[in-house]
Parts: sequence; C-alpha cells; structure tokens
Amino acid sequence: MMKKVLVVDNHPMILKFMKDLIEKEGYEVKSAVDGLSALDVLGTFVPDIMFVDLVMPNISGEKLCKIVRSNPKLRDVFICILSAIAAEAEVDHTAFGANACIAKGPLNKMSQYVFSMLNEAENGTLCAGGGKPIGLDEVYKRHITKELLHSKRHFEIILGNMSQGIIELNPEGRIVYVNQVALSLIALSEENLLGSSIVDLFQGEYRKIVQNMLEDAKQRSLTVAEDSPLILNGKEISLVLIPVRDEHRFSNIVIVDDVGERRRMKFQLLQAQRMKAISTLAGGIAHEFNNALQGITGNLDLMELKIKEGEVVEHFLYPMKSSIERMSSLTNQLLAYSQGGKYQPKVISLSAFVEETLLSVQHTLCRQIHIETSLEPDIFSVRADLTQLQMVILAVLHNAEEAVEGEGRIRIITRNAEIREKLTRNQFEIHPGSYVCLCIEDNGKGMDQETRLRVFEPFFSTKFQGRGFSMAAVYGVVQNHNGWIDIESQVGKGSSVCIYLPATEDEEEPTPEGTFSILPGAATVLVVEDEESVLQVTADMLKTIGYQVLEARTGKEAVKIVHEYEGHIHVAILDLGLPDMEGSSAFGQLRQARPDMKVLLSSGYSIDGPAQEIIDKGADGFLQKPYTLLVLSEELRDILMK
Repeated sequence: MMKKVLVVDNHPMILKFMKDLIEKEGYEVKSAVDGLSALDVLGTFVPDIMFVDLVMPNISGEKLCKIVRSNPKLRDVFICILSAIAAEAEVDHTAFGANACIAKGPLNKMSQYVFSMLNEAENGTLCAGGGKPIGLDEVYKRHITKELLHSKRHFEIILGNMSQGIIELNPEGRIVYVNQVALSLIALSEENLLGSSIVDLFQGEYRKIVQNMLEDAKQRSLTVAEDSPLILNGKEISLVLIPVRDEHRFSNIVIVDDVGERRRMKFQLLQAQRMKAISTLAGGIAHEFNNALQGITGNLDLMELKIKEGEVVEHFLYPMKSSIERMSSLTNQLLAYSQGGKYQPKVISLSAFVEETLLSVQHTLCRQIHIETSLEPDIFSVRADLTQLQMVILAVLHNAEEAVEGEGRIRIITRNAEIREKLTRNQFEIHPGSYVCLCIEDNGKGMDQETRLRVFEPFFSTKFQGRGFSMAAVYGVVQNHNGWIDIESQVGKGSSVCIYLPATEDEEEPTPEGTFSILPGAATVLVVEDEESVLQVTADMLKTIGYQVLEARTGKEAVKIVHEYEGHIHVAILDLGLPDMEGSSAFGQLRQARPDMKVLLSSGYSIDGPAQEIIDKGADGFLQKPYTLLVLSEELRDILMK
C-alpha cells in the first residue's frame, strides 16, 4: 500500500522541492502552505509521515504538532520538523511531539536527510540525531534571523502576559493565535481552539452579532462596549475587532475583556469605599455619644451615692441606668462596625462560648424554631472580645430567626479550618493559616444575589422595621478580629453564615473571681478633657472618692500645669480628642515633664488604634467612655499600685 506524506511549508520553493523529491520515491504527497491549511488537509487525509516547517503564518509548526498529537487518529504519524532556525535557536522538537528535526540547508544535503527520515519512518527506528536537529554542519548562523527570533519571543511574552484576551483570525474568521487570557475565558485548550471559527464560540443572538462584525470589519475597527456585552462561556465580555492588512496578508485581531469580572471588582471597590466612609461616620457618632453618655453615667452614680436606698433609686435611677446601658451597647455596635470594637480580647474555646451563649439567650428565640448544634470539642482556641463575639452570635441568630419566619430549623456548627492560600472573598482579605469556623445555618426563605451582596451595609434590611444594622456590626467585629465571613444563600433554600476567626496557640485565660466595690483614693489627679460636662462630672467623681483634682481643657493647658504645679501629680487622665493637640503629642510632653506621673488614657473610641499606639509607648491604662464610678476607682487603684 502506498505510503502517504504531508509537507507543510510556507516557502513555495521548499514546498515544490519536497513534493517532487518524495513523489519520485513512490509516495502519495499532499502539501499545505501553513498550519491552518494543514488542518484542513488532515480533515480528510491521514498521512504516515509529515514534514513541517516551524515558522509559518496561521498556526506555527510547533502548535500544529501539538494539535496533531492531541488527535487520536493522528497520534502515530511520524513527524519531522524542517527548520530554518535550527542553527539560530535551540529547537527541542520532542517537546511538542515531533520525532525528528532537519536543519534547512543546501538542497542536495537536505535531500539525503529527507531520504533518511523516510527510511527511518518506514522502519520505525529513531532518528540518528536523537533529540538534536541533524544537518547543522551544513548551515551557518545568521545574525538577522537571531534578531527576528528574539523579537518574536519578545512579543509572545508581552501577549502572553496581557490582562486582555488576544485572538488572531484569518480572513475567514478562523482562529490562528490565542493568548493565555483568551484561553481561560473560552475554557478550551489551544489544540482544540486553533483552526476553529470564532463564530462557533457564541450562541444565539451573540453568534449573529459576531458574524456581522466579521463581515463589517474589513475596512474599520468595530467594538462591542461594556454596557451591551456579549456572553461567552457564561461570561460577560466586551470585544474589539481590528483589521490588519499588509501587502502579503489580511487578518483580524480580536481583543476580549471580561467586563463581568471588571464590574464585580469595581463594585467591590465602591462597596469597600462606601463602607469605609460609613465606618468613619459610625465611629465619630459613637465617640460623640460616648462623651455625652459619660456625663449622664457619672452624674447618675454621684446621685445614687447621695440618695438613700428607696423609691427614688428603685423607680427612677435604676431604669435610667438600664437605658444608659442600652445606649452604650448601641455605641459598642457602632464602634464594632467602625472596626474599633475589640476592647478586652481573651483566649477562649469557641465551642464552649457558643454553648454558654445559647444557654442564656435560647429563651428569647421563637419556640417553633428547632436549634441544633454540632460543636467540636477538640477545637483550636481563639482570641476574641467576649462582649463583641456574643453580639456577633446574637445578630446572626436573630437574622436566621427572621428568615425562618415561624416553624423551622437553625443549626449551629463549630469546626477547625485550614486556609492554604491567600484569597479575597466578600471584601475580606484572607490569609493562609489555621482558623476556627462558626457556621449558623437556617432553612428559611434565603436571599437573592443582590440582597446577599448588600447584607453588610449599615441599616440595610429586607424588612420595613428590621434590625438592619446588625450584620454591619458583625462585619466590623469580625474584620477587627482579623477574621472573615462567608455567606451562602439561595431563595427558598435558606442561608449559611460562616465566621472564621484566627486560631491561637495561647492557653485559655482564667476568669477572675470576687466582687468589686468603690475604692477611696488619696492622690492628685490631673484631668485633661475638652468636653465641659465630661470634665466636670469626672472631677466630681474623683473628689467624691477622695482625690485632689487639677483640671485642663486643652493639651497646652495640661503641659503648663505639669510644668508649674509645685506639688506631686500622681495620675493624669488624658482625653485623646483634644482640639489643639494629638493624643500622642500630649502624652509625650506630659511624660517628658513628669516621667514618674502615671497616664491613664480616655476616649469615646476604643482602645484599638491611637490609644493602643500610645499604650505601646508607655501609657499606663485606658478608660473607655462611658465609664462608671466603680470602673474609675478600680482603674486608678490598679495604676497607683503598679
């Protein structure tokens, strides 16, 4: 039976020489001028041997070999590369599936090597040259060819690393080049994609749009804009089609962008910016509220000391204090959202903490809802603020309760989790490491995608009078604990909120026991506070329990006092929100003037941030406004005893 040979080369002289030479040896020979034409021939012609040039337009020899090897019908074809660049570049023909390589040179010498290849292919033996091209001795390196090869590699690297998909089409719209980004968008291998029609990648109306663009793009560039994208492999894409023409050939360059991904990234950026702005506002509001609450809290404590136990205290003061606690809880949530809510972190077992929290709050949940738990006993420890963490659990539980709307199920799960690579999800930056996961699942009504994307917005609620703010506070607390949240939900199928907190190897801290009482003092305290009502009530509280008080309304006034006062100043209570001086600067000047003076920081914001930075520099403690007389006396006693 006559053996079949396919010769693929874009040089007409080489093509004629090879065809005439091999036909004289009794072979059936077909030829093709480039890789794309070769694919057309291979559709109906299965050769025993192929001679393939490496550098060709419309699919290179290297990519043609890979396509051939990916086709089960062509895997046994003997492929020999005919390379004019073998002397200028290292050609590893085995890497892309060829059996041998001949360096193009003098025709008489090249014919001998061709006969040798035919003989080896007939006998099924390996090329005498092994993995190296044969015939290198008959050719010489050409400087201009080396420069062209370098330039080609340079452009391949550029195209391969672009953020946009690049596709080259021949005049009929068939794909002859595709970079890595385009491959990922289309989700096909290069071997399956090259030679196919770009129109066949689209469905329905989008197929018609691309077909019309190919017909209209012979004279001008055409664009499918972001606001009316095409759908390709389930992705929203924009498309720019650019005609390229020279004296020898015509082709189209297609630039493809994943506008859906870009839109998602833009939305996430806008969300992050909006939430940052709102968190700044929330922190400012909380600060102002806490300053106002300090005046009320302090005066109520002083009033209680002066009024005997009886009807006035029981019926008026206690309800007022209860209201203050509720307002303080609200400002805690505001601070939590503004990422300032990690007040007193402790090392705990999340499973034990969830169990304790459920015992205290389960009676507040709807009795028609069945609560299931799966709490891992051997769980990593986490470092968290107990008040804030309890707020997180309650917020998610109440949201799940509202979603169930009557009879249903809520399941609470704790488990260990390992994250092995850096991720970004739901606006959280996720770092590799060990985490403890708390999942609260419900079988309620679920959320659509739009709702799920907005759950962390402050005051957003699907109910006319919903809690609204809770998940925004959850977002702030979890982010402030260096954790992250993953939410999955489908309409009618319920929701799953999974909170991940970093694991710690520190041991759990014992809970202090005993009762506390107001402790009298006998020292001099400098109160630095610009809010007149807060300054006055703090001074009155201190005087009530025996302290001598000095007052300063600005940083400069405080510095002047510590320089001029002749007596000993034991403690300075320094507000961080002074109008004339930053807290860090005020602390530095006070400490420089009186190194032995204790400094107790105070703020309507939390300890995290500027306060913690000053404590790291040597400040002795922190008072979170609003604070009670009991807390003030205990804090001063602790500082003075150091």
